[in-house]
Amino acid sequence: MFFPWAEMEIPWSNIRTRYLATFDNLGPYSAELFLYHDIKRRISHLLGDPQPPQGNGGNEVPVGDQTQPLLSLQELQHTLREIEAILSDFSLFFEIDPATTKLPLPIDLEWCSPKVQTLVDILVEYRSSTFQGIVFVDQRQVASCLAQVLTNIPQLQDFILCTELVGQNPMSDGFSQGMGLKDQNDVVKLFRNREINIRQSLICSYYFKLI
Repeated sequence: MFFPWAEMEIPWSNIRTRYLATFDNLGPYSAELFLYHDIKRRISHLLGDPQPPQGNGGNEVPVGDQTQPLLSLQELQHTLREIEAILSDFSLFFEIDPATTKLPLPIDLEWCSPKVQTLVDILVEYRSSTFQGIVFVDQRQVASCLAQVLTNIPQLQDFILCTELVGQNPMSDGFSQGMGLKDQNDVVKLFRNREINIRQSLICSYYFKLI
């Protein structure tokens, strides 16, 4: 990346850790999907509130007894717009259609990890009008990405609907906040009413519906 992320106080090491975990669990497409939406949210947030941090908060360096900003506000906004433009080039691969709440393209299983391929095989094998199940994961972004990906896998498109259920996150960095209690209860209600048919739980959850 051409930009020093530390100057914007973006925790790149944490993002990288989540990226690698998503890659290992779900494969390359899901890892890139996570990265696209995480960086997009952060850039949108910074463009909405682009004031550089005060004090020595990562956007300034000490010079004698004073601090000097590494980037002016105008330079920061210009760089953020450049990154935003780069992200827009990938929207055809990762941007969710607001009308359908689905990804813009079918997901080839070759883009997925062996774990996802095995999960798809199991879902196809146990397909029925009364099927319900629970799939467990241990990270929020894994739940979110898998819930989005499964509905776009051709073998599952005609009978699976998904949404994630994730726990609250009191240690959130602002971009992995989890779900509030009302949203959690809404998803549980959908599952109990058989409006969705697979639930993924632990720290994170997904729910799926046969249609």
